[in-house]
Amino acid sequence: MKKIAQIVFICMLSWTAVLYSSKPAGAEHFGILLVVRSGDHEGRATMDTSPPAAGYNPRPVVQCHPGDVISIRWSMKDQFPHGALDNVGVHLFIVPENRIGQKTVPDPKSQTTVFDNYFTMRFTPNSQTHGVLRYHADSPGVFLIRLQSENTAQQFGHEHFAAVDLDVVS
Repeated sequence: MKKIAQIVFICMLSWTAVLYSSKPAGAEHFGILLVVRSGDHEGRATMDTSPPAAGYNPRPVVQCHPGDVISIRWSMKDQFPHGALDNVGVHLFIVPENRIGQKTVPDPKSQTTVFDNYFTMRFTPNSQTHGVLRYHADSPGVFLIRLQSENTAQQFGHEHFAAVDLDVVS
């Protein structure tokens, strides 16, 4: 009997450690998918949250060469079951970064920004927006491709995003 009690105690400690060491579970407000493809290379990122700015999940990396065509597909779906979300910003941008996996998010208003698209919309439960962008990698470097919500942090305490690093090598 003492042996069983010890096993149960160890199992409870293990589960407690798992619960407290991982990101909090719970329903999120948006489902986001960002798919970046160049030739045979593909990176898929799903919803993460900010803060922290770089989120919790490591970013996938897609490698290509200058002149290659980059295909970017994205979708953002409302998963908030408690009514409409008004004035939600949907922001897709491509900015240079210093290195793969960089923790700080470069300012998309920078003069070095490669692509910047922003619009606002009203999300009702299960509504969705999506898009496709094809772009040519012009020069070598590391770039952040990021789709993010804006204007929801005040209500929910965080924003939602998906991001992929693009490594353009010569």
